[in-house]
Amino acid sequence: MGGYFAPRAAAFEERIDGVVAYDEAFDLQETVGRIVAAAKSNPLALKNPDVSWSYNTALWMLGTSSFDDTLEAFAPYKLAPVADRIRQDVLILAGTEDHFIPFHQAAEFEKSLLNARSVTTHIFDRPLGGAEHCQGGNTSLVHAAVFDWLLEKFPGASQD
Repeated sequence: MGGYFAPRAAAFEERIDGVVAYDEAFDLQETVGRIVAAAKSNPLALKNPDVSWSYNTALWMLGTSSFDDTLEAFAPYKLAPVADRIRQDVLILAGTEDHFIPFHQAAEFEKSLLNARSVTTHIFDRPLGGAEHCQGGNTSLVHAAVFDWLLEKFPGASQD
């Protein structure tokens, strides 16, 4: 959930100079809604390790006990209401085949950053690698993207 919490922190903390949304999570209720819908429509979906882990972690984390309670508990986890408060440099990372976060959320998040100092969106696709959630399968690509962005935006920090 770093792609939600890091930008949210930046919205309220001006001491933060830059924020990396890795993988961005613009609307976690929508993300969780996809998992809930899959599990409700097909009870065998809970046998999928990704779905099972996600759902059981949400139950534990939020103290919920059902699909509907869990989905409702994620209602406040949206960046739209606070994105215009983000004034830092922002790096958005997204995979075109992310099995958790809908790909369109990266563009929605980018459009909502009206007051950011700069916005860089790095999309990972299958041919280049890292198309999955958190660039699973090629983490060296995400490391390169983040470190290159940090060196570009904060060149003096590498000398400290």
